[in-house]
Amino acid sequence: MSPQQLSLFDVLQAPPRPSGRILIASGARAAEAALMERLDALLAEVRRDPGLLKVPVRIVVPSRSLRLHVAAAIVRRRGRSVAGVSVQTLFGLASEILERSGEAAPRGGSLLDVFAQRAARAEPSLRRGLEDLADGFAAVTGTVRDLLDAGFEPVHAEAVEEALASDGPLAGSKAEVERARALVRSAARAEAAMRTLGLGRASTLLRRAAELVERPEVGDDEALPARAILVHGFADATGVATDLIEALLRRRGAWMILDHPPKPEGEGAEREFTARFAERLGHSSGVETAPPPPEASAPRLDAREAVGAESESREVAAQIRALLDAGERPEGIGVVARDLNPYRFALRRHFDRLGIPFSGVGEHGGLTPAGRRARALLELLREGEAVPSDRWLDAVMTLPEAAHSPALPEGRGGGWVDLRLAFAALGAGRLRDTTELRLEEVLRKGSYALPIRQGLQKVGEDGDAPEEGEEGSRSNEAYARKRKIQGVLIRAAVRAAKRTRERLAAWPDEAPAAEHLKNLRSLLTADLGWDLAGEEAAPVRAALEELEREVPARFRLERDEMRLLIENLLAAAGASGIGGQGGGVQVLSVTEARARTFDHLFLIGLNRDVFPRGIREDPLLPDDLRRILQRVLPDVPIKRAGFDEERYLFAQLLSAAPTVTLSWQTADDDGKPLPASPLVERLRERLDVKKAPPLWSLPKSGPLSGPRTAA
Repeated sequence: MSPQQLSLFDVLQAPPRPSGRILIASGARAAEAALMERLDALLAEVRRDPGLLKVPVRIVVPSRSLRLHVAAAIVRRRGRSVAGVSVQTLFGLASEILERSGEAAPRGGSLLDVFAQRAARAEPSLRRGLEDLADGFAAVTGTVRDLLDAGFEPVHAEAVEEALASDGPLAGSKAEVERARALVRSAARAEAAMRTLGLGRASTLLRRAAELVERPEVGDDEALPARAILVHGFADATGVATDLIEALLRRRGAWMILDHPPKPEGEGAEREFTARFAERLGHSSGVETAPPPPEASAPRLDAREAVGAESESREVAAQIRALLDAGERPEGIGVVARDLNPYRFALRRHFDRLGIPFSGVGEHGGLTPAGRRARALLELLREGEAVPSDRWLDAVMTLPEAAHSPALPEGRGGGWVDLRLAFAALGAGRLRDTTELRLEEVLRKGSYALPIRQGLQKVGEDGDAPEEGEEGSRSNEAYARKRKIQGVLIRAAVRAAKRTRERLAAWPDEAPAAEHLKNLRSLLTADLGWDLAGEEAAPVRAALEELEREVPARFRLERDEMRLLIENLLAAAGASGIGGQGGGVQVLSVTEARARTFDHLFLIGLNRDVFPRGIREDPLLPDDLRRILQRVLPDVPIKRAGFDEERYLFAQLLSAAPTVTLSWQTADDDGKPLPASPLVERLRERLDVKKAPPLWSLPKSGPLSGPRTAA
């Protein structure tokens, strides 16, 4: 039958033609090649019609790390800057959609934890198990976020509870089902409270952006001007993020490149992790296979095993040094780990020794002095007058009286070390003990002799004489003088401790957010001697400014809730970077390396329970009950699906470079045996494993046999 012979009924009953396209690529390099080929075609159109530059081509990626990588790859491929192309994260795209529609981005996301914990305290089944634990109700916040990110709204609460009541007893005990229902009610109340106050979080932003893209009365150029939209790097997403991606495919004809990397150990592709995501998006888009790039081939695998993180890091550094000496591009070399914690300082140490430039993206190194002071402040707020004196002194920037007394040090010099020693010798182990010192008995001579000796001195020099217990009784004899601290410094420190204790004691248990912030600023400036305009106070100052923006001034908070908000904002404050500002060898976590490509990749730390990471079910909402919730909320995450994710990430990393070096530890730095990852064990037959030389032995050949560093 020809198209002209189709009846009107047939036309109306035919499914709508998908406007978006999903390209299935085989590996990270193939996915990036498909992206670049599509971008080349779009840029070729501009050469024929420059007027197309009035609206950009948008490339949407899941992370800042991938955004930086794609932008650099485009410039490197073209050999120059490129006009008319915008690389954005999905969150950045959603923010722009709201801004162009005249709506403000939602604020107050940090308050979700407060509302979730308040709602959980009202549930007897949750209160019984969590109330007696320190910060026990913090356990509910992750589950509540999972529900809200899956698209849960208060209108879903009744249907979800009915599903749990009817089928829950088949999947869990009576107590587990009741806890699950309590969590659903807590999530509904928390979301309702946020909406009542006009607050929102990232899921609110993504949901609203999807609604604006779907809304027919909003013109395409008004909500999101774009000549083409290319979605790259996503293998899965939360429910609300998937809603926005689906809207881009259906309403804006976006192209999405989905990676199904080849299985490392044999035939087939790793597609289990992406199955749900691809199935949902496939309803609104056409699915086709991207042609493999001409240079596509299986990666060449190398393997190293080492004793300890130091030896493993040194071997990686030596191999990278050899690559750089051979003329390789530093930014094309990646060092990736599932957990970078054991390697942060070892990599920095050996890279510095060999002159290797390197940078991270979101990973951090050690704490700076400002970061350590911020941690001390958090400990002071958490423990109050029971905080150790040492930690209180860490939180003090300068004694408030120092500016008015020339006898007091304004900086943090040797006097602070003497104060710590004096308080320890006097038995003032905690802040409250410091405030109760009887100084009139201790400072009878105007100073206090510390329990340490400092040099030799003759009797009578400087008008001094041996104190009780010191050697040297005749004028021609020398004695070991005790180090002393001036009484004026101890008295000033005790007065500052008293003011701090009084401030904490007078702090109301519940007050408006503005009053809590006022008390906190007074504590910092008047009692702890902080200069909030200074560089050392920058992390805490930024947290205070963020709180003022996020939390309504009149919103009433308990003191512990205020502390919780500050702790969340200062979680990564004051940490140093893990290298430079983007140049050099790329040191990344597995999450940051997702969908990136390299010329040479070093995948380190491949040990059991590290990569793949240990997968644990949510103790409050087990997977069997989550599967019941999926009947109403299909995007509720299943925790045990993390096994599929780990296999997918490993397969994608192996496809990210033509040469991949795998390394793991056979024992830790203390000699404890460590098993290799099961992901490695599956590849044993393909690997020629070499042993990295131990730290105390250098080989006569290889990259470590050349000129040696001073270390």
